[in-house]
Amino acid sequence: MASLCCAYTTSALVIMLVLLVLLIYPCAYWYMTKMYLQAPQYPFQFRLSQWQQGISDPNRTAVQQFMANDGEGKHLLVFGDKGSGKTTLSVGIATEMSIRRHAATYLTAMKLYCMFFDKGSTGGEALWNWRNASVLVIDDINPGSPIEPDLISPKVFLNMLDTFAHNPDNRLALKSKNVIWVLGNNVPKEKDEERWEQMLEKIGVGKDNILSVNLSA
Repeated sequence: MASLCCAYTTSALVIMLVLLVLLIYPCAYWYMTKMYLQAPQYPFQFRLSQWQQGISDPNRTAVQQFMANDGEGKHLLVFGDKGSGKTTLSVGIATEMSIRRHAATYLTAMKLYCMFFDKGSTGGEALWNWRNASVLVIDDINPGSPIEPDLISPKVFLNMLDTFAHNPDNRLALKSKNVIWVLGNNVPKEKDEERWEQMLEKIGVGKDNILSVNLSA
């Protein structure tokens, strides 16, 4: 384009047009990917390749199984102490899903509670919301150790989901998408994992669709 401005030649025009045609696909691809990464409003940028902390084989397998699911309705429970990397891992997983063109939404539990009472509006300029996204990250449900006990129990969460009365629309919207639950500690004596799994089963999620990761030291 600079050469055309300085001295017009047919060959320079042809080269410019060819380059523009070649750029159409990568530009369109990156623009769409950028929208899928921007719309979820992640609190920070992170990819799984940047994960520096150790992770056990069972936890790695659970993450891989969640990401390999091409359908809907897979739920990943992420347990861990405060500062163990629960949010970082969850954002990394969701980011990889976004790059694969899955419509993702990131929300804290407190913000999601308010949205349970909405009647399906997309809310502002959002391309999608928690109801029609295919991947949902629910962060800060519980902070984890040393903050004990859990601030939000499965019973309290279900009560909010049902908006204090049985709400089949909210239950269907939540069970039918891939959800990453960022929870606190998985304390054996309190059977946290079992209680959250029972809550998910109560809204219609099958046992085969529930995975768990424990990042506690």
